[in-house]
This record gives sequence, structure tokens and C-alpha cells, in this order.
Amino acid sequence: MLSLIERTAPKDAVHAADMAYAQAFTPTRAAPGHAPYTNAWARRDDVMLEVLHKAQRELPWDALRHCLRRRARHPEAWLAMRAAYAASLASSSAAGYLVGLGDRHLANLLVVEGTGAVVPIDFGYAFGTAVLVSDD
Repeated sequence: MLSLIERTAPKDAVHAADMAYAQAFTPTRAAPGHAPYTNAWARRDDVMLEVLHKAQRELPWDALRHCLRRRARHPEAWLAMRAAYAASLASSSAAGYLVGLGDRHLANLLVVEGTGAVVPIDFGYAFGTAVLVSDD
């Protein structure tokens, strides 16, 4: 997939449900000067809950388990992949929180296909197109 890191693939097995949920936060640009994301924050809680429930209905509860299981050659490998996935996701989440990373979504998480480990990436930050971090 990506040639920068061998044997990795974007964590987009749940991409359709993620996109359906994200559409609720899409800004409207029809009106000139309309502030981005204003419409998302103005929505009622029941509307947002319905969008979340729709995304949950479209995604099987065990989608991640099946994704890892299909890539494992035998049951012991699946257990090792599951453990590596959980440990690496927990440690990268904690490290990201401590250093103040935001913008976590499926497009900037890679899963190593042989081990199940999560590799956090952020191409916008890495290539200088994201918000610059101040030296203060």
C-alpha cells in the first residue's frame, strides 16, 4: 500500500461508517461568510445521536476482530496480533495525548499487517502542511 513503511495499510476497514458519521460535521458553504462547522454544533443532540446510531448499525460489532483474524495464519497468531494491536494503540494514544496530538482519525493510523501493531502517522504535520507548532 504505502511505500514509506513496508507492509502497512491504512486503518480504513471501518471507513464507510466513519464517513457517514463525519458527514454530520461537514460545514455548509452555501451562505457567504458562513462559519465552518457552525451547523454541526447547532444540531440537536437527538439528531447527532441518530447519526451515531446509524453508523453503529452499518458497522458490525466485531469488524475489527474479523479484520485481524483474516490476516492471521493460525489462532495463536490472531491472539498475538490482537495483543499487539491493543498494546500499541493504547501506548500511541497515551503518548499522543501527552504531547498534545489531535486530529486522530482512520487515515492517520496504519496497521502493520504481519503483527497487528498500530503506527500513528500524520502526513500533514510531517510534510509541513498542518498547523505549525510554536516554540513557546
